[in-house]
Amino acid sequence: TLRESRRTLASWADPRETGVVLTMNEPQVWTLIGVFAAGMFGMITIVSTMFIRVMRSEIRALRVELVGEIRSLDRDVNALMKHTFGIDRD
Repeated sequence: TLRESRRTLASWADPRETGVVLTMNEPQVWTLIGVFAAGMFGMITIVSTMFIRVMRSEIRALRVELVGEIRSLDRDVNALMKHTFGIDRD
């Protein structure tokens, strides 16, 4: 019944009733700490690597776009100089 399941869950969750408490010198605790630390270190490594790759890609794309804009601007300035003053800057 529901009352019995609550009592069983409460006795499982309360270490005073079961008498079992894991201490810091248990190998299972240190294993879990090591697994968690390795997982966190791995996630930080993967995320930072992906972030660096994305940043390099975006900077490269911005550089290509700026070079294209500079060439376009240079062409426009040459056309204006030729039209206004009859001077060809080439």
